Amino acid sequence: MFKELFTRLYKYFLRGYEDYSLEIQKKMKYLFIFAIAGLVIYVGLIAVRVFGESNIYLLSGDFFLLIFLLSTLFFIKHERILKAASTVSLIPISILFYHVIENTYLGYPITIDSLFATLAFIIFGILILSLFAVKVSQLLVYSGIAFITLIIHYIVMVEDTFGGELSQVSLTHFASAVMGLGISLLVGVLILNLSHELINIAERARRRSEEKYYSLFSNMMDGFAYLKYEKNPRKDEDNLVLIEANYALKNMLDINYDIENKTASQILNQLNSNDYSIVDRLINAARTGKEINEEYYLEPMDIWFHLYAFSPQRGFVVVLARNITEQKENNEALLKRDKIFMALGHAASLLIETYSLDQSLPKVLAEIGQSANVSRTYIFENQHHQDKGLCMHQLYEWTAEGITPQIDNSELQELPYNIASPVLGEKLSKGDIYFGDVNNMAQEEKDFLEPQGIKSILVVPIFIEQTWWGFVGFDECTENRKWSNAEIEALKLVADIIGASISRLQMENNLRQAKEKAEESDKLKGAFLANISHEVRTPMNAIVGFSEMITDPDIEEEDKKEYLKLIKQSSNNLLNLINDIIDLSKIETGQLDIHYREYNINELLGDIRNKFVHELDDTSQKTVSINLRIPEKSSLRYLYTDYYWLKQIITNLLENAVKFTPKGSIDLGYHVAGNEFIKFYVKDTGIGIAPHNHELIFEQFRQADNTYTREYGGTGLGLTIVKKLLNGLGGYIWVESIQGKGSVFSVMLPLTEPENKTFTHQMPAYIDEFHNTINYWKKQPILMVEKHEGNFEFIKALMGKTARIKRLTDEQKALESIRNNRPKLIMLDTDLTGEDSWKIARNINRQIPEVPIIAMSNFITPADIKRIFEMGFDDYLIKPVEPYQFFKKLEKFW
Repeated sequence: MFKELFTRLYKYFLRGYEDYSLEIQKKMKYLFIFAIAGLVIYVGLIAVRVFGESNIYLLSGDFFLLIFLLSTLFFIKHERILKAASTVSLIPISILFYHVIENTYLGYPITIDSLFATLAFIIFGILILSLFAVKVSQLLVYSGIAFITLIIHYIVMVEDTFGGELSQVSLTHFASAVMGLGISLLVGVLILNLSHELINIAERARRRSEEKYYSLFSNMMDGFAYLKYEKNPRKDEDNLVLIEANYALKNMLDINYDIENKTASQILNQLNSNDYSIVDRLINAARTGKEINEEYYLEPMDIWFHLYAFSPQRGFVVVLARNITEQKENNEALLKRDKIFMALGHAASLLIETYSLDQSLPKVLAEIGQSANVSRTYIFENQHHQDKGLCMHQLYEWTAEGITPQIDNSELQELPYNIASPVLGEKLSKGDIYFGDVNNMAQEEKDFLEPQGIKSILVVPIFIEQTWWGFVGFDECTENRKWSNAEIEALKLVADIIGASISRLQMENNLRQAKEKAEESDKLKGAFLANISHEVRTPMNAIVGFSEMITDPDIEEEDKKEYLKLIKQSSNNLLNLINDIIDLSKIETGQLDIHYREYNINELLGDIRNKFVHELDDTSQKTVSINLRIPEKSSLRYLYTDYYWLKQIITNLLENAVKFTPKGSIDLGYHVAGNEFIKFYVKDTGIGIAPHNHELIFEQFRQADNTYTREYGGTGLGLTIVKKLLNGLGGYIWVESIQGKGSVFSVMLPLTEPENKTFTHQMPAYIDEFHNTINYWKKQPILMVEKHEGNFEFIKALMGKTARIKRLTDEQKALESIRNNRPKLIMLDTDLTGEDSWKIARNINRQIPEVPIIAMSNFITPADIKRIFEMGFDDYLIKPVEPYQFFKKLEKFW
């Protein structure tokens, strides 16, 4: 009780001295103790006065003592340091009452002994003052008052003892007293200086210790807090008061205000935390000395701490806190990564074992999505559209329970990147990942992602053979998620494995298709041989059979003529078959000789038409009429070409028309397209051709019906020969047909003489709509990597003689030329040297992606079209190149 009372008084009087020097703090502390002790003794003195004898003069002395003690406490409380120590000067006044006035009142003589007794009290006051004084001037003031006290005492002593007369004895004693006062003053000054020096030494040591402590305290990476246990008797609640905290702790808690002298509960309240269990554990540590070593989660700030707390002395606790949030997150991320890896191992096994992406990838997405604990996973494939450009197309998706699927969202199908999110397309095309909190993204990205319920997203590109194929994405729709590096690396591996699996399956599919194509080729060759056998045996049977029959002497003349007619017809059929095979052999072995001369077009067509009319008259197929359509206003009569091969082309087309036209009419004609091209056509009203067979019929050994027992016969070489001959002549062919209504075969040939390679500038009438496109590209450098000169000359003719078109036949030279000259357009023959064409396209796309590349090939399958875009081509053309399609492509790239 007394200790608690003293502590309260101590705090009351000495509060506010923390900013003073150590000397002031200690002197005021000891002066306070002296004053309190004096008051306690004074209470005992008052008790003596009450129960003993006293008079007004003794009480006056007591009064001055009381004034001395109370004024000392008063000045201590109000931080009047000089005055607080100077109140000791009231002691000599009290001595006057006790030794002079009181003795005079009682009639006791004032003797020399009394003088030295007064001196003893004065010396005691000097010694006390030297302990509490701050300045020497306080001792001088006190000595002055003490000297006056001695003079008064001497005067009264002379009156009482020496009859009022000064004597040598009295002066000697007075001088001794004054000397004693002076000596005590010197001793007091020495004590004052010595205590001052000692305190300064302690102060300097304390400062050095504080500086070391402050340096350590301030530079600690861990948070530090020093708290004192405090019991609140009125509320019956225990708490901890924060005495000191370092910068590291405040920084961890994001505190930029003063928290010293606040309770732990108040600090938690300011941090919006209601978890006071940690306060109870720290209080227990302060009271019992039991250490704390545990992890603590501060929920409002989403921070994990490792706390170590110990009690250096009873009632106090030191807390060391280390932020382990990143460590916890890393550990958690590693666990998530390991979980993803486990799922990925099973998914990889599934992808290896399967031959169907449609069956395996949905299962893979489900396993990865569950292991990564995301809301949605999906795969998008890139698609190129002439009008839209590069688009994203969703193929597969997995969603967690309660998450809305997006795979049926029509807006996510064939969606252009530049509309959805240009940032997404830019990052993924470079091989970078796209991730983050949707709230922190640009508004255009928010507009794309928020309608899908996405709060956080991670998208990883999928590359196949170094070509950006598409992407795999991971959505979090329930919370704002922070993607750790470990998770990102694991999910990037997911994309790599999916890309590798897609590449493997594509390769296997290509091999399978190649195998099927080879097998189909074998079948076609077998069917061709069977057809050849059939087509050879049929006329041979007629020739041999009727030859034997006409040797019969009994045969009638009419029958003999009929048999000779059939023998001649069968011989012609056999000869045509042999010629087809020989022609195809010449073309395939590069032995096709082309001789250009000037021929009359009308005569050529008339001869061919008359030949077929005559043949029809000799057969039963008289229901078919062959009409020659010569333009009336055309001034063109002569054509520079190879007469034999042009005749072969027209003949094959007419034979084809006659074969497939049981009745009706066949038109053979031509018209001039501008001054550069002539268009021949053969139009029939026959059985027609199904749309899916329009390209097929031009392939080697192909017919709409490939069985040798078909109704119309033939080897399937006629149209193949026509196409190959036209390639050599610099022309091309196409068909327009409706099944059951007839067909139109059109042949386009250049009018110019190939030897001088000169072409007129006027464009064909049917492509006048591309006038602006042609004028633009005439001014731009175009590189054409093409082996066949005829194809190059045809393209050059289309563009006009002023076009800046350069032709190269070697890929490596082409790549070097592209680097040095930077053309505005590249047309690359993918049939040139096989895979090298694809590689050079990829290299061009990497080095100068702004230059469009058009692939050209004799044969392009749907799989080839997909690969063309994957390898970096911007579009494609199928040979023979049709002018309208050619200019339509050019129109896209300027």
